[in-house]
Amino acid sequence: MTASPTLVERPALVFEPPAPHRRLLALDGVRGFAALAVMCFHFGRDEVRTAGSAFVGTVTQFGWTGVDLFFVLSGFLITGILLDSRENPHFFRTFYTRRALRIFPLYFIFVGAFIYLISPRIPGPPSDLASRQLWLWTYLGNIDIARHGGYSGAGSNANVLWSLSIEEQFYLLFPLAVYLLPRRRLGVLAGGVIVLSIVARALMARAGESWFMGYFMTVARLDGLGMGVLLAILARSEKGLDRLVPYARPLILLLGACVVGLTIRLGRFRYGDWTTLVLGMPAMTLLYAAVMLLVIAPSAGTFMHRAFGHYALRFLGKYSYSLYIWHTATGGFVRRAGVKQSHLLELWNSGLAASLAVLVVKILVSICVAMVSYRLIELPFLRLRAHLARDVQAVPVSIGRA
Repeated sequence: MTASPTLVERPALVFEPPAPHRRLLALDGVRGFAALAVMCFHFGRDEVRTAGSAFVGTVTQFGWTGVDLFFVLSGFLITGILLDSRENPHFFRTFYTRRALRIFPLYFIFVGAFIYLISPRIPGPPSDLASRQLWLWTYLGNIDIARHGGYSGAGSNANVLWSLSIEEQFYLLFPLAVYLLPRRRLGVLAGGVIVLSIVARALMARAGESWFMGYFMTVARLDGLGMGVLLAILARSEKGLDRLVPYARPLILLLGACVVGLTIRLGRFRYGDWTTLVLGMPAMTLLYAAVMLLVIAPSAGTFMHRAFGHYALRFLGKYSYSLYIWHTATGGFVRRAGVKQSHLLELWNSGLAASLAVLVVKILVSICVAMVSYRLIELPFLRLRAHLARDVQAVPVSIGRA
């Protein structure tokens, strides 16, 4: 973790947390929790129908919502960076250069390596990844998946890139809104985007569209980013987020109860269901925003800071980008190496033990792969980004790493 930048006088800014380092640590933990949730979802699915494997699948079924937590976190961090650097004479150049160095190298290396080196060598049904690759190179993969379905065969490991496409589209357009709009109107825009996304999913469901449209299409997935934007704006308002702290805890309990109730009624909380997308996803996203509020707000106490500031979550947060990109491909490699629930079930005669063992092994191997990826691909460009930023005027407060 780098040292906090020097504070700069800015009359309109009142958000000066007493412990910037703690904010940073906790937000790294939030990122790590989101990555862990997504991995548990993909690796906890029951391959063999037993009571034990069904239990693991039930517990991990909510993990897909970790992507929504990523969206809330990204919206918060990116908005904060943009608001605090709006007076920078090189506002756009600085932002886009830093984003490119952070995101492009690993993303494009993965896309190229998987299309031309890895996917053709994986046994199984032929992949359609090469014929649809233009969508991935241009960060429009989510639109391609929404219209035509996920990539087949070995190419299915590239399906996880859809969320990165949405974030990159957000990074491309949102800085202009921050630059042109005053803070209050920016908040109105964020609120409108949240409503637009929820209404879009409802209209798609009513029109009989495929659930792919409601889950992958950009217009239907902006509510998490919008909530993050609102958090960043409210954090820099006159009273900050402290005024909302008394409402956050009961809201979390209420939304949690709603999600549990919906799950019981539907039998499963799955993204391939329109009821979940229309009712469950907004509840879960707002719940994550409330959790983020308790992590960020200075008066919220220490529980959330300690929970998300735990070393294990911060460790995962450090490697979360590589973890997210590589984990499904890594999980497939582990499975082809023979680590399967069916094999372990024959040895142990316990579906629960077999499912947990597969889950743990896949996560551990994914972490190892992510650490190598971070060292070889991410870190050199992060150092270059830090070098380029040395002469850039420091922003008022660093509360998270983006």
